[in-house]
Amino acid sequence: ENQDLLIKCISQDLGFSGGKPVAACVIYKCLLHWRSFEVERTTVFDRIIQTIASAVEAQDNTDVLAYWLSNTSTLLMLLQRTLKASGAANLTPQRRRTASSSLFGRMSQGLRASPQSAGLPFINGRGLSRLDGLRQVEAKYPALLFKQQLTAFLEKLYGMIRDNLKKEISPLLGLCIQ
Repeated sequence: ENQDLLIKCISQDLGFSGGKPVAACVIYKCLLHWRSFEVERTTVFDRIIQTIASAVEAQDNTDVLAYWLSNTSTLLMLLQRTLKASGAANLTPQRRRTASSSLFGRMSQGLRASPQSAGLPFINGRGLSRLDGLRQVEAKYPALLFKQQLTAFLEKLYGMIRDNLKKEISPLLGLCIQ
C-alpha cells in the first residue's frame, strides 16, 4: 500500500525544493524508513527502477531527462553516504580504481571536492553535517543491485541528454561553419 503511494507520487514531476530534487529525497526517506536497504527480498527497488525507466523511455524532452538525471544522481549520492556493503573492505585496489573511473564515481569525487561547483548547494554547511551524520546501513543484495541499476540509469541519461543536444546543435554548427 505504501509502495503504491510512493510509485504514484514519483510518477509525477515533483520538481525541486530549495534546489533539491524532491523525488530523490522522497524515495530515499521512504526506503530508509521502511528499512528496505536491510531486507533480503523486496520489490520496491524494481518498482522504482521501472517507474524511472518508463518516464525516460524514448524521451526526446531534455528537461525530463535532466529532471531524472538530477534525481538519480542525488539518490545515488545519498545511497553512497548511507549504504555499506558487507564485503566493501575487501575490495582490491584495482576494483577501487575502476569504481572511481566510472561516471558516477568521478561525479561523486567532484561533489566531495566542490559541492557548489556541482550545483548542489544543499550539500554544504548544516546540510553536509546532516548527511555526514546519517547512520550507515548494512546493505543487503537487493539494495546493492538497486544502486548498480541507478548508476546504469545515470550513465544512460547522461548519454541521452548528450545525444539530444548533439542533434539540436549540429545543424546550427553546420550553418556557422558555412
